[in-house]
Amino acid sequence: MHDERPTWLREPCPHWCAAEHRQEDHPDDRVHRGASATLAGFIAHGAVPTEFEEEPAHLVVQVMRPVGGATTWVEVSEAEGARHRLTVTLATARDLGRLLTRIAPR
Repeated sequence: MHDERPTWLREPCPHWCAAEHRQEDHPDDRVHRGASATLAGFIAHGAVPTEFEEEPAHLVVQVMRPVGGATTWVEVSEAEGARHRLTVTLATARDLGRLLTRIAPR
């Protein structure tokens, strides 16, 4: 974050916030954002599993919380164009991680 705090930012940034808040930020863009991480992988296209087609994708994972908000969100989206996006609460993301670890074939 810049050394100069915008007048609208009346709270401290969370320790994970990597956003550069500016005075001229639109109200919809006033969000604490963590550093993003990218995962190279595949996504499926098709209506049913027997018709799935794999497509390479770069998935971007980021933590965010609106300034003044109480809920922290985790978003997973495609790097290019964000055609697909999943946004869940931090608690749900943690539960999802545990569930995927438990059910994934070894």
